[in-house]
Amino acid sequence: MRVCFFSRLVSLHALGGMQRDLDIRANWLIERGHEVDVITTRHPTLPARVEKDGIHFHFLQETRPLKQDRIWREQSIRAFLNLHKEHPFDLVICVGGGGWQYVRLRTKMKNIPPAVMFMQTPLLPTLRYLLHNPTPINLAKTARYLYYFLFWNRRYGHYLDAVIVLSNAIRLFTLSENTFRSDRIYVVSNGIDTNYFSPGDAPSHLYQKLNITPQDRIALWVGRLSKHKGWVECLEASLEVITQVSNYRLIVIAAEAERDRQEFLQLVCRLGIENYVRLIEDVPNQDLLNYYRLAHILVAPFYGPEAQPWVLIEAMACGLPIVTNDNPPIVDMVRHMEEGVLCSTALKSKSLSRAMIYLLSLGNLEYMGYVHRARERAISQFDESRSRSRTIEILEAVVRRVTLAHP
Repeated sequence: MRVCFFSRLVSLHALGGMQRDLDIRANWLIERGHEVDVITTRHPTLPARVEKDGIHFHFLQETRPLKQDRIWREQSIRAFLNLHKEHPFDLVICVGGGGWQYVRLRTKMKNIPPAVMFMQTPLLPTLRYLLHNPTPINLAKTARYLYYFLFWNRRYGHYLDAVIVLSNAIRLFTLSENTFRSDRIYVVSNGIDTNYFSPGDAPSHLYQKLNITPQDRIALWVGRLSKHKGWVECLEASLEVITQVSNYRLIVIAAEAERDRQEFLQLVCRLGIENYVRLIEDVPNQDLLNYYRLAHILVAPFYGPEAQPWVLIEAMACGLPIVTNDNPPIVDMVRHMEEGVLCSTALKSKSLSRAMIYLLSLGNLEYMGYVHRARERAISQFDESRSRSRTIEILEAVVRRVTLAHP
């Protein structure tokens, strides 16, 4: 089976986001023995064609990096048809909105391959968040999302042969949009290698690097320094935690921090918590394991639309109790007072600090209960083997035109 992905890429070495979702699923197909091509926008430093780990990347040189505009739509379809003529594809995968132009093409050309979409965050929850936070940037994003909803999702959604979403909560949101056929929406969670992401001891050199000790009570925050990821509330909550938990330390692992680094450091100084916070930038995903093993809890408040954050799955697999918010997709992942504590989104830093103090102050027996439940949750719900087999089953069934039952 030869598969074509339509997707937007940040780089071939990006941490998290769409790049990682694409890499994992493409590698599953490669391991299965299928061929994978990726059609994407121009990369500022890479040539038109690159092969990495068996995947053929086609960077369209006439397009703008990260911009899936009219030029992208024209160029991507032209590139697909040329590649399909040389060596026919059996399946097309649309990652996010990057492949809508292909779905539209299927309304005109009936003999081209079936199309599957990987859906992370439905449009309606995203629109709701943007309208509740009416900044100029968010209003501009709202207009763009409304355009996609009205002129792409509603017009062409029912032409997709399958839509793969990450959780039951996202499936319900997707159904409420009434843009896809309900019998073609499948739930397949993200999956990680739970043998690799597992409890263990952090290397001693990491304590020295961070100027901390094994006796410190460590909270970990991981992500991009975007406001809706909750780093501001995490710093504000730390001000209260410091007064209640001795030897408290907060380690912040930040990706793509250039734009927001100064604002982050200024807030740390304004709060007077410089001695308690460590900022580490651009840690490769494979090295995150040691930081998970170093920490006692993961603090991951999300105040914007989220699908199924990798950081929650990886941390639980390493036995970390979670402090997060009660957003619907997150509630599907972390159960309150089982794998961690779900905080009120409305109360923000106040609710966050209470949860952090509670978990960091637990006795060993109670704390280890959270550790074991978090680990078991990751293994039972988010192990890579489970997600890989179901994803491959759906994709191969689409090519064979077989209808699968919904588990």
